Amino acid sequence: MHSFIDLLKSASVDAIPLRSVITINSSETPIRGFEILLQNNIMSAPVFDEATKKYVGFLDVRDLISYTVFAYQNHNTVAYTIPKGPFYTTILENVTVTYLARRNPFHPVSVSSSLYEVALELARGAHRVPVTDAQGNVVSIVSQSNLIQLFNKHVNGLLKQDTNVKISEATIGSSPVISVSHDTPAINTFKLMDDTHHSSLAIVDGEGRLVGNISGRDLKLFIESDCSYDLLKLPIVTFLSQLRNQEIDIRIPVMSVNINETLGLLIGKLAATRVHRLYVVNSSEDYSPVRVISLTDVLKYILSKHGDPHLLSKPLLSPR
Repeated sequence: MHSFIDLLKSASVDAIPLRSVITINSSETPIRGFEILLQNNIMSAPVFDEATKKYVGFLDVRDLISYTVFAYQNHNTVAYTIPKGPFYTTILENVTVTYLARRNPFHPVSVSSSLYEVALELARGAHRVPVTDAQGNVVSIVSQSNLIQLFNKHVNGLLKQDTNVKISEATIGSSPVISVSHDTPAINTFKLMDDTHHSSLAIVDGEGRLVGNISGRDLKLFIESDCSYDLLKLPIVTFLSQLRNQEIDIRIPVMSVNINETLGLLIGKLAATRVHRLYVVNSSEDYSPVRVISLTDVLKYILSKHGDPHLLSKPLLSPR
């Protein structure tokens, strides 16, 4: 084995443990689709169209951001109960599971494909890649997190030269960091996420220091909880504190890295915590987020170093 790319090209997707796949029928209503995700404690699921006998995309919990913002802004909201807690929505004309799923493209690979093919799809922004058998049925799904776990195993081996570099010296991540103030109402925060097509935002205090992070997973927690819908009117820090039943700044060391730390340490932290992004700060004294590095960024960086030199300039397939 001469390089990390050789390893990826020689290994097939079955090197990643297969996992059972929950499929949503396109005839389901959006509410029922989200209900299936919540009941199975998953973030997304492929949507299958019985009429065409094809998969049309993925329904993702993060689609709830748009759905909730729309519902909140309409006064004819009616109560709808999901088994795990109260959820309020609006009867939306012409909004179907298929419409929502097409926002999250379906780009499958076969069971005989190499991990390199999968890695390329994930590095271009797909959050997950479906694996299909000879009949076209989805038999497994490989996520960006799966690849990060693999990368982490080789940080001190095949990837040591690339990851033993300071974050400050690497062209990786994005800046400026999109953030909201700690006193911004939760619903306004979710609206900003929807408007900017971001699945996560940094939360900063009055002096611009990082104090938290908000993502689609938090909206999932809200929907599963017994919290009142009025909680969305509260400042985002209060919203999260009540939702998580803990102080918001407990997670700060977990979701941030120092700009002078190495990419290897960053990958290790992503693998250990299974979060989808880390915020880069200048020092333990200066906690202003200067950059955000996502799983997509790490995959693009490593593959562009070893494989496709033009990967960095190719457009993402989906929002950050």
